[in-house]
Amino acid sequence: MNILFAGTPEPSAKLLQALVKNNNINIVGVITKPDIAQNRGKKIQQSQVSFAASEVNLPIYKPDNLNSIEFKQILLQLDFDFLIVAAYGKIIPDWMLESPKIMSINVHYSLLPKYRGASPIQSCLLNGDKKTGVSIMQIIKGMDEGPVYGFHETEILRYENKRDLENKLTSLCIKNIASDLNNIFQKKLTPIEQNNSKASYCKKINKLSGKIDFSKENTADILQKHKAYI
Repeated sequence: MNILFAGTPEPSAKLLQALVKNNNINIVGVITKPDIAQNRGKKIQQSQVSFAASEVNLPIYKPDNLNSIEFKQILLQLDFDFLIVAAYGKIIPDWMLESPKIMSINVHYSLLPKYRGASPIQSCLLNGDKKTGVSIMQIIKGMDEGPVYGFHETEILRYENKRDLENKLTSLCIKNIASDLNNIFQKKLTPIEQNNSKASYCKKINKLSGKIDFSKENTADILQKHKAYI
């Protein structure tokens, strides 16, 4: 299987590294966010996915604009079965979703249709959920609304925080992603349409998200917020 991979943070980098090691998968290229200047020294820093891709000499693309003519010309020359998106951080345009031979797949860290959006891990911790998981879904135009090919559940333990749960879900994804892709490739999986009436959405995290109002929040709320934003 030929795969074009799009991702940015550390969990996505770990998933990319696992896919690279699979003998049945060929990564034709990696898309990630452009390098950024960080801290006072304005040192240029690449994304974790960019670093992981460079270690194994994969072609790396860092477009500012996914709809630019230059990027579109490059991508449409590539031959790939799947576009795999894992926390890339940008909205994928329609032309790009239609570019793979088979389909575009998103790796989402929730049991859809619960917690569509950018912060599913934080949301399940804030709400004190007992379980969560990974959804392997086809990307369509609506946000996280596509049919799901695979659900992989896990229990949320009492002591687990955002980092713990993110690592746990990444490991769960790594364990199952190659098998899921192979089954989709061989048409052995039937996608499950999401029940939109049961959908819930989560917001992007900002600096004020972890602010505590001691006049309104009880001990349990504060603990859940600490776990979510640690």
